[in-house]
Amino acid sequence: MNVNPLYRESIEKIADADFLDFEKFRGKTFFITGATGLIGRVIIDVLRFLNSKNDLNAKIFALTRSIEKAREKFTNWGGKQGEIEFIEQDARDPIPESVSADFIICGASTSHPVAYSNDPEGTIDINFFGAKNIISLANKCPGSRTIFLSSNEIYGNNSNGLESFSEKDCGYIDCNTVRACYNEAKRLCECLFQIAKAKNNVDFVTVRLSRVFGATMTAEDSKASAQFIRDAVNGRDIVLKSPGLQRFSYVYVADAVTGIFLALIKGISGEVYNIGGDVIRLRDFARICGEYAKTQVTFGQATAVEKSGFSASQDSAMNDKKIRDLGWKQFYNIESALNETLKILSSM
Repeated sequence: MNVNPLYRESIEKIADADFLDFEKFRGKTFFITGATGLIGRVIIDVLRFLNSKNDLNAKIFALTRSIEKAREKFTNWGGKQGEIEFIEQDARDPIPESVSADFIICGASTSHPVAYSNDPEGTIDINFFGAKNIISLANKCPGSRTIFLSSNEIYGNNSNGLESFSEKDCGYIDCNTVRACYNEAKRLCECLFQIAKAKNNVDFVTVRLSRVFGATMTAEDSKASAQFIRDAVNGRDIVLKSPGLQRFSYVYVADAVTGIFLALIKGISGEVYNIGGDVIRLRDFARICGEYAKTQVTFGQATAVEKSGFSASQDSAMNDKKIRDLGWKQFYNIESALNETLKILSSM
């Protein structure tokens, strides 16, 4: 596929980040689940770009449920033939015995409200069994390092009135609800990795991602931010299905990926790192999208399915000092990131 110039620029920014020592990846093999998702696609594009630009000679195993669709999504950056191998299967199925890797990225997950509502069991299963399979792979790959992509959702409701959540804080989650399927699945997976380290000394780090957005979002993404972006791209009014007072951290996918790479390279084994970004209310996110599209922000009613998938959290800002102390820096603020996302999608 042809590369959008703005998207290429974001890939080049990641590849040139002065706080990332990509030499650590030279000649190494990666195994990635969630390969065709919002974040996985950018991770793989960066690695393939570095293969072409810097002759990094990284090998990538990319887990996907459809090789045909995966090939349509990924850019050929000009690297060596065979640099990427697609493995067609569900993340819940055991990883083939033939696979070995130096760096393992556990990124497969359902991560949007309609999925939580329509398939809560599947939301739990893909996280739980996906993590179990990744841990099994890590156990048979001595010297490997794994990163688990967790979520700000593990913090739940900010019942203590904190300005922001640090990695040691806990909010409140009502586990006696269907919507808790995602929050509890991520919490359980974090615990699984801690058990794997305690029992078998598995080398891993966890990143808790804030609300990530970008042009690589999937068509199925039903998050409010994704709906606003699609409305703006199509010149429609931006429809808020709540007063929009929720206060969250948001991060552009390119900045999320630099944080993931940094944690993979420099993170302390067994530690958790927030990747937060900018704090903004949902209505202001909608406003920026409306200003881009020159349309109005209006209010509408959520469907029953949408309501059941909504997060109960109203205040979930993240303190990301810990990852910044490792050297992480954002390239984009919320407005520049949203404008870039909308420009890329509008040109497709």
